[in-house]
Amino acid sequence: MTELDSLSSLLLEQEKRFLELSKEAEDDQAKCANLHAALLIGYCALEAHVNGVADDLKARAGLRILDQSILPERDFTLDKGAFGLTGRLKMYLLQMAGIGEHRSLVSRIRIP
Repeated sequence: MTELDSLSSLLLEQEKRFLELSKEAEDDQAKCANLHAALLIGYCALEAHVNGVADDLKARAGLRILDQSILPERDFTLDKGAFGLTGRLKMYLLQMAGIGEHRSLVSRIRIP
């Protein structure tokens, strides 16, 4: 297990604990604070898992230049008819189906 895998597992366990604490809390402010902590740490855990998968995938041979660019978040250029990676940071917006459902979930959390 890599260090990134350990971190993502730790974050997921912390997220679960904050969710448990929110269910145990009697005070609305404490419940809301624990739900917010669970949500934020849950997204961090998800990102860590995705980065771990990306690290595993970018080590594979035979990737196309776009795949080699997206996975390590590096820009690519066309130079003299050949594509190549640069050292510049390039981040892509990856959209998922159903992302609107997540937004509606977040909007239902009330802040007292």
